[in-house]
Amino acid sequence: MTGDTTPPKQPIDKAYSIASIKACIPSPLDLDKLNYNSWSNLFKRFCKTYDVHQHLEEQASTSTTTSDPVYASNDSLVVMWLYSTISPKLVDMVIDDEAMAHTVWSKLKNLFHDNKAARIIQLDNEIRNMVIGNMSVTDYFQALKSKADRLANLDSKVSDSSLVTYAINGLRAKFPELVRIIRHREPLPTFQNVRSMVLLEESDMTQLTNAFSSLQTTSSSPTVLVSTTTNNPKTGTVNSGGELCRNFQRGSCTYGSRCKFLHGTNDSRFWSTTNSVHSNSKSSESKSVARDSSQQNKTNSQTHAPHAPLFTIWCNYAVY
Repeated sequence: MTGDTTPPKQPIDKAYSIASIKACIPSPLDLDKLNYNSWSNLFKRFCKTYDVHQHLEEQASTSTTTSDPVYASNDSLVVMWLYSTISPKLVDMVIDDEAMAHTVWSKLKNLFHDNKAARIIQLDNEIRNMVIGNMSVTDYFQALKSKADRLANLDSKVSDSSLVTYAINGLRAKFPELVRIIRHREPLPTFQNVRSMVLLEESDMTQLTNAFSSLQTTSSSPTVLVSTTTNNPKTGTVNSGGELCRNFQRGSCTYGSRCKFLHGTNDSRFWSTTNSVHSNSKSSESKSVARDSSQQNKTNSQTHAPHAPLFTIWCNYAVY
């Protein structure tokens, strides 16, 4: 702008206005995650953006660092960036009040590259022998991807086809048919495609399992069986064949007059059922009385039968 004497803002000046470097490097460096490669790439790109990447390189002479206060201030800023983007455990391992940025940078690199060959062998063995077990499909594929990323951070990148092979080898026990289909696909699906296929299969299996469980629950639930009609004198209700509707008693029967169970004593079927019970009872009593009367007559006839000949003889004697 004409007449404006304000000098252009330098890249390093912009760095001081950043609220948090963690927003630009969301994944902190961690020994457990072995994410040095991804973290270092992001950190170097961040430093290049603000033109301070030279502080990560060891200087041939320290005269500049001791005589230039601006350089020393910028170097201290880079050190603070480093401490802000690594785990607390790593901070304790590399922190030094007098250390320059390139010194801290070198310490972190050495920590992650010590015993590099042994770590590669261990991770490679784990990823080859990994099985899904009781894990969900999402957790299983995430664990595979995490181990592959760790190997990549150790400069031992796993190809996509190898990752697919490791994945389906661990799925054979749980998804045998799907694994057989994937194995004979030409070309072999990508790791992302295989994950989508297995997720869909897992969803179908879950739905079938839930449907089967629901069917078992329904088939094993208590049901009302209709039998002969009897009267319960203790409760005053009519049992099977004239049983009171449980839903009606709770006020939730939706069948109305079509319900096969009785809706209280106001239901006409209740009285017809009761009358039928009483009629059956009276009929049974009549039959019982008839049986008793017949049995009594039979007993009486058997009791008086021996006296009949004497009466006949007496009548004959009276005539003569």
